Amino acid sequence: MSSQPPIDLNQLSEILGTDEAETLSEMLTLFIDTFPPMLSPLKTALESQQPIALHDAAHAAKSASSNAAAPRLTALLRYLEIEASSENWGAFSEAIEEVKSEFDLIAQFCRNRQAEN
Repeated sequence: MSSQPPIDLNQLSEILGTDEAETLSEMLTLFIDTFPPMLSPLKTALESQQPIALHDAAHAAKSASSNAAAPRLTALLRYLEIEASSENWGAFSEAIEEVKSEFDLIAQFCRNRQAEN
């Protein structure tokens, strides 16, 4: 496991154009609230072994994670997006589990950060 936090707060500040704590917290809360429904299309594409659907679902989720400055989550989703056509369903299943785990780390990071503020 990496010692880097799951959210790059410096990058998030650059994306948002501010380092104001309240704005950062609002963005992270929005991400935490809106990302979980993006997992369902990933799972559905995996279960139905539809590479185009997997590519599209990974692309949408990757865009959201990139905007939230979540580098490891973005990398996992980029892998799924790029490799979808290889139809390596076993590896994709593992990657989707890693996506879920990384999102859980992000959610915990955000909860801890809010508790500190």
